[in-house]
Amino acid sequence: MRAGEFSRQTGMADNFNAQDLFPADPVWIDGGSIREPALLAALDPRWTERHLQCVWYDERWRPTPLLTSAGEEIEVVRPGRWNLEAGPDFIGAELRLGPQRRPLRGDVEVHVRPADWERHRHGDDARYANVVLHVTYYDVAIDDKRIPPHILRVALQNGLTANRRFAFEDIDVAAYPHSIIPALPRPCAEALLQLAPERRSALLVAAGRHRLRTKAARLSARLRSVGDRYQVFYEEVMAVLGYKRNTAAFRRLAESLPLSTWPAGASTDQHYARLLGTAGLLPDPAWMADDDARSYVRLLWDAWFQAGGGMGNVAEEIGWTLGGMRPLNHPLRRLAAAATLFAEPQRLLDRLAALPTADSTKWMKAALHELTTIEAPAFWQVRQSLDSAPGPRRIALLGQNRASALVANALLPLLIAENSSAEVLADALPAEDLGAPARETAFHLFGRDHNPAFYQRSGLMQQGLLAIYQDFCLTSREGCLDCPLAVRLHQAATVNQ
Repeated sequence: MRAGEFSRQTGMADNFNAQDLFPADPVWIDGGSIREPALLAALDPRWTERHLQCVWYDERWRPTPLLTSAGEEIEVVRPGRWNLEAGPDFIGAELRLGPQRRPLRGDVEVHVRPADWERHRHGDDARYANVVLHVTYYDVAIDDKRIPPHILRVALQNGLTANRRFAFEDIDVAAYPHSIIPALPRPCAEALLQLAPERRSALLVAAGRHRLRTKAARLSARLRSVGDRYQVFYEEVMAVLGYKRNTAAFRRLAESLPLSTWPAGASTDQHYARLLGTAGLLPDPAWMADDDARSYVRLLWDAWFQAGGGMGNVAEEIGWTLGGMRPLNHPLRRLAAAATLFAEPQRLLDRLAALPTADSTKWMKAALHELTTIEAPAFWQVRQSLDSAPGPRRIALLGQNRASALVANALLPLLIAENSSAEVLADALPAEDLGAPARETAFHLFGRDHNPAFYQRSGLMQQGLLAIYQDFCLTSREGCLDCPLAVRLHQAATVNQ
């Protein structure tokens, strides 16, 4: 639901009810920094590109006014979300340009020198296609052809050196991006401070339920379209196994290799070989670390050929992201988990759907036990990856955190789609590791000094943080000052005064 649609459809009762913010019938819709050892060679070689990222992110350091290379003033409404993965440094910045304050939204890339854009080969990288602003320290004349003409350029050097109170050594780079938030509270935080503390929990619970209903609405439509609950569940589980970078790729693989085509009676390794072969991820045995690994990969290749593979795959259509990943999150390991979960294609969902639901806490514990105790193939029981040496202890194919994500994003939404009474199970959703969007939203809502304990122990409230991020923080086109959520919260605070 877009924020504008939300504000038009949602009213606020005289007595504030958090549920009003998230309707029962939702409208649904389908690194680290690069070190630059000579940033300020004349002053101190310790200052790095990360310091410049902090300057851009933190309004206390960012110079004003900011002028483009063409002399046009830029107002920073939102600096963007600090990107901790590959791609532009800041995602979804909101800017206003010139005396007319023309709106501009897009990504921001930060470098020491303008020529670093070319040196880092960003022009050939599709992840940088939405960059609208290139922020640098030095203002050095370069060939305009090196940077696309639609990208504005801003240099920080003059503004920073003109500020006698500014010093790079005052920036605690380790505190960014999560420990440092703007000096002034967000409008939503100002409104929440005027409400009773229990309203914070009520807001997140209502938002979490809204998110689950939205997922359930999408799955309900998918069930009507596909007509196969096992395939729908399989697609959702695969998307969750894809983690952050390969969610869409895993879903496309599930569509390319439907569960109905999984041969009955095949071994887990045979299923695994078909997944890897279809995905184009079967590795060269020569790359393996030891004889056991080479033998296992040859076995997978044999199983793939016996299954009729070897004549091509859909790897190009799927589009994998494989660089810079922890072994436990790599598709090669996640697909081993998928092969194990669906070795008997219908058994997993049947067992989970048959669990007694009278006690939500016991149901959740049983569901997580089903997911975390799957019997991994012998090869994977002591290895983190296909090309790693065996370790001294057994390693679970599916950890508690990923199992919790499967329940929250695949199993429970499907059960709610099939029977709305299953929503009561949401109260027992286990907590997960908070990602950057949820942490950023919590800081915006509750301020820099809030105690996160009340939502860190609740998976439902964490889902609420993600709902607010997705429906408001991420989709707002006019910045925080015009956010419908802040408007509604301020109205509630006025009513309660």
